[in-house]
Amino acid sequence: MPAEELIIYFISSGKIKVAEKDIIKNGIFEQGHLVAETGQYLFEQEYRKNMLPQMQNKTNIVEFNISRIHKELYDFEQMISIINNKQFTIELNECLEVYEQEKYFVAAAGLGSVLEHLLYLSIEKHTPTDFIKTHENSTASEYIAQLKKEPFNINKRDATALKGYFNYRNSVSHFNKGYFSKNMCDQILNGIKICFDRYYLHKC
Repeated sequence: MPAEELIIYFISSGKIKVAEKDIIKNGIFEQGHLVAETGQYLFEQEYRKNMLPQMQNKTNIVEFNISRIHKELYDFEQMISIINNKQFTIELNECLEVYEQEKYFVAAAGLGSVLEHLLYLSIEKHTPTDFIKTHENSTASEYIAQLKKEPFNINKRDATALKGYFNYRNSVSHFNKGYFSKNMCDQILNGIKICFDRYYLHKC
């Protein structure tokens, strides 16, 4: 639609409040002039239709499954399939469920146990039985000590990284701010993915 017809439509429909007889009198710079009123109307339309929806909380617009997102982001579906351990699957899925519910203290504690379980399964998978010094109830320090030996031979940096993941678990408390606790859980989730790639899928 040509600009002239559009302006005539705005005036005749009452969308902009400018009397035809006042267009010349108000001129370009006076309050209520044609350009200002047209611009104001167009801005309000843009704000309502485009800007305002973008500023709304996305969780109010789109429903999504956090557990599914994390499974895809960290390839947990593939991890679960490869490990094929019922107990491990249950533990990880339960942790993702409480994470979704923003119960980060519970999620962090559970994810720490999932990480320990993963290390145990990795050691069991790659280490000859006679050389395994750990068991299902071993501590994080004991798992790390075992990984320093054959066939993993992790270095000091790897050991420090593992200790860091467990420290994140211990750092989450009921009194932490939500974002802080969520970030800690995300770090543990990332650690689980890294440990799966490095240790469970370890190539001797």
